[in-house]
Amino acid sequence: MDKYDFLLCLLITAHIVLCPFTKVEESFNLQAIHDLMEYGIGLDSLKKFDHFEFPGVVPRTFVGPLLLSSVSWPTSKILEFFVPHLSKFSRQYVLRFYLGLFVVFALSKFRSSISKTFGKKVSVAFSLLSACQFHTIFWASRTLPNIMAFPFVFAIIFRFELILLLVPIVLLELWLGNLRFLDAIRVGTFITLISLLISIIIDSYFWKEKLMWPEGFVFYFNAILGKSIEWGILPFHAYFTSFLPRLLLVSGPLSILSMFVDARTRRFLLPVIFFIFGLSFLGHKEWRFIAYTVPIFNVCAAIGWVWIQLRSIFIHRIIVTLLFASFMVSTAMMIVSSHNYPGGMALQRLHFIQSDYPQARIHLDVYTAITGASRFGQLYNNWEYSKNEKHSKPIEYVNYTHILTSKPHIHNEYFETIDIIYGYERIQLENPSHVIRNWFDFSRNLDNLKVIDSLMPAKIIIEPKVWIMKRKSKIVYDNPDEIQK
Repeated sequence: MDKYDFLLCLLITAHIVLCPFTKVEESFNLQAIHDLMEYGIGLDSLKKFDHFEFPGVVPRTFVGPLLLSSVSWPTSKILEFFVPHLSKFSRQYVLRFYLGLFVVFALSKFRSSISKTFGKKVSVAFSLLSACQFHTIFWASRTLPNIMAFPFVFAIIFRFELILLLVPIVLLELWLGNLRFLDAIRVGTFITLISLLISIIIDSYFWKEKLMWPEGFVFYFNAILGKSIEWGILPFHAYFTSFLPRLLLVSGPLSILSMFVDARTRRFLLPVIFFIFGLSFLGHKEWRFIAYTVPIFNVCAAIGWVWIQLRSIFIHRIIVTLLFASFMVSTAMMIVSSHNYPGGMALQRLHFIQSDYPQARIHLDVYTAITGASRFGQLYNNWEYSKNEKHSKPIEYVNYTHILTSKPHIHNEYFETIDIIYGYERIQLENPSHVIRNWFDFSRNLDNLKVIDSLMPAKIIIEPKVWIMKRKSKIVYDNPDEIQK
């Protein structure tokens, strides 16, 4: 690893520290890793695992969580040995750091190949382009199935749709004569069978099924049954007109340029364009489904950038300026994202303000659970935590000592608010003339710290999101029989 890999590690670590919590898309892998690290893999331990209580719409593979928990567990134990009072939440930092490290390592190996094929300048340009993309850095340490697959790309274990990327690559290499047909069949069959066997053995055990292949089930559910549309439908062109521009930023036009100035880039871009085109036929679209294509676009963009650098200093400086702007926007988005996990912040805050409570029983509502309140945040073994979604009446909550809720008005009869957690609501653009005037006022009086907040062209508007509520000390029950025991 060199200084450019270190730069990526530094940026990813900053994102982990400033945005340590996770959201619902990451929850299965995160909860699975927690359960593996906390309870082990024994048959008696499985009944405590989160996925049996909240299995989700489709099953997910345990291969990724098993690998990541195996790597993270020793480091976590060493840290806890030397720092006995270290919070259990520190394990989440550790596992996310290792996942980010795996991504950096994969990009580093890819960059080594770039350097050998296209030269050092293209390799450096690739690193700088990657470092200035928000999605690449922010999501590199997050336990999305797509990111778990990113460093390894085990197609039929982690993400079945990657076969759609593999096929055009293989066909192109066969056509160019870089790959023999029989070799492709032999290697492809071997890797497929090994991958399938690994998934079935591991996942059948953890899901307590005779035969379980999660990615096959996901593919059948989403592609064959077409159920993915229940999560929203976007137009056919969305990947090309919306997601790719946001993912790539300045890499987008540079990669297009490279197709015209260096014929070698077509060999890389054609398969990924075919891949994205194929996915476009599915109604439900998300940026993470095409996340694997970003490094390919970046290497092509790096080739285009170096080509410009050798021919036009002026345009090169424009690109550097745009990269700096991209980095600043990425930093701003990181700050915005730090306000986007009120559930995790509420659970953390509850432990701080009620640390002396002997045996608390906590209920987390759906909003709290999907905005950062993971099992890693459940710090006290003598407290009980529940995500029961079956309660329908306010009185059914009185067996809890505390609740974290986004709907406090429902519980005012039996609970009182002890704290409120604010979260991101929107970005408010300021009047440019006001900002300019504030800068002039600040330049005249540099000691006036009160106006610093008004110097920015936009403000983050935060509003109450999660209420931390405690059961009232005296409750009169009109009908105690209504309480669910």
